[in-house]
Amino acid sequence: MNRLGPSVPAANSQRLKAVCGAVLLGFVARGRAGSLTRSPWWDEGMLADPAHQLAAHGRLGSAILSEYGHPIIRDFPGYARYTYWTLPEYVVVLAGWSKVFGFSPFAGRMLSLLCGLGLIFGCRVIASRLSGSAGLGMLAAALVATDYTVLLSCVTVRMDAMAAALGYGAIAAYLALRERGQLKAVIVASALAAASAFAHPVAILYTGGLLMTAVYFDRVHLRPKHFLFAALPYLVCAGLWGIYIARAPAIFWRQISLHAAYRVGGLASPLQSVLWDWRYRYLTFFFPSGGGAERLKVFVLAAYAAGFVAALAVPVIRRSRGVVYLLLLLPLYYVELAVLDHAQFPHYMVHVVVAAELLLALVIGACWRQRLIPRIPLAAAAAAFMALQLGGHLIRIRSNSYATAYLPTIKFLQAHATPSTLIMGPTQLLFSLGERYRLVDDARLGGLSGQRAQIIVLDSFHPGASSFTGREPDMARWVDGVLTKRFHLAATYGEFRIYLPNEPAPAARTGKHAQTTSSVRPRQQHRDRRE
Repeated sequence: MNRLGPSVPAANSQRLKAVCGAVLLGFVARGRAGSLTRSPWWDEGMLADPAHQLAAHGRLGSAILSEYGHPIIRDFPGYARYTYWTLPEYVVVLAGWSKVFGFSPFAGRMLSLLCGLGLIFGCRVIASRLSGSAGLGMLAAALVATDYTVLLSCVTVRMDAMAAALGYGAIAAYLALRERGQLKAVIVASALAAASAFAHPVAILYTGGLLMTAVYFDRVHLRPKHFLFAALPYLVCAGLWGIYIARAPAIFWRQISLHAAYRVGGLASPLQSVLWDWRYRYLTFFFPSGGGAERLKVFVLAAYAAGFVAALAVPVIRRSRGVVYLLLLLPLYYVELAVLDHAQFPHYMVHVVVAAELLLALVIGACWRQRLIPRIPLAAAAAAFMALQLGGHLIRIRSNSYATAYLPTIKFLQAHATPSTLIMGPTQLLFSLGERYRLVDDARLGGLSGQRAQIIVLDSFHPGASSFTGREPDMARWVDGVLTKRFHLAATYGEFRIYLPNEPAPAARTGKHAQTTSSVRPRQQHRDRRE
């Protein structure tokens, strides 16, 4: 089994290695800066909560989100005792990581950043094996390391970076080991693919990608024993999960069915999901309706599309087996994601975007070797493509929503609350409030739970009554009544809005960066400014 393409001159390879080394250092630096400046958001708190409970108290349940408080699911049974709504692998790993490195958004994001480095390494191996060129492997690593979507996944306390690193690692392992022995390649790659699939259900798409990889390159060598050994890691993971499910099978079924109901609707109408996913997931993200500089991201999407069209339409590019393979893998991942995630969340794009970057690297390499485009304009276009995405990273880092929105919100709450004050707010507040305060995540503001907040915090995932308009009119009326009749808006910091009770009557208070009114006597003087 030989490599799949020609080599490039060693001098070019050395230059690309130097560039890639600088890019990797830049990736770590930007990842660290992004981790320190990005405000935690709801998903991060949702996943960190059970991980913290497991690390601190030995139970895999959620202490903050109320069973009646989920903004979409009206009644989430057993939420405090069991975490069946997601696969447990990432939560367990995060719990162990938190034990060693502490519980904070920065520590959790470092785990994702480490996975990002693994993803970059895997992509270097894939591109090198597909092209036969170490230089193109380095170029692919550079493209992935500077990708805007990839870095967002790597500065988030979520499992997307882990699933992508394991999934693309599975393909990298197969391509690297198949020359040493088919069975060894199958066993290692299947173990990685199974680990990816049990990090997040969407990552089952990598199982399809691995199967396609084996069939495309080695269909004449595959035997029944290869499929048997490939199934073993999945059976082991399923068995371990089954042991946990056996603790409360009724609650498992209820949680998983409720959580999947609004996520996998694409299985009922797969063609519609595939046709519309490009618009509601990709175009919405890369060409947002708000306008401004963010719309420049559309050129990134255009570059992905141009790479795909060039690979498909230009015979000299399509002649490479590696290019044809990626022309099959990229649409496969697109279709699988569209069907598996009907909610069309943008944070899953990383699974598809990385394949687009790999294809783009091979297309650039073919254009360079065959001089299909003059080399200076080609190099300039590639540099501009990476610079555009780097600019997006730097803009996000400079905005520093952690310092300008999250920290002032925490300081306001600490100034106005005591340990006995019931704060209703999004779960990510747990990172800073910890267990010292009574924090409850209840988007219905006690409409079903019966709890009565003393301070309310809303964010983009908890916007208020609008969350329930049409779906739950009774809760829309209840939340609106709580916010308009019993509470008043006391402060706004970025996406966070803080409400305090109306009694005693509020006194107007303004500041440079936030408008506040206060009806709760703070335990210490609160200075209304952002530090």
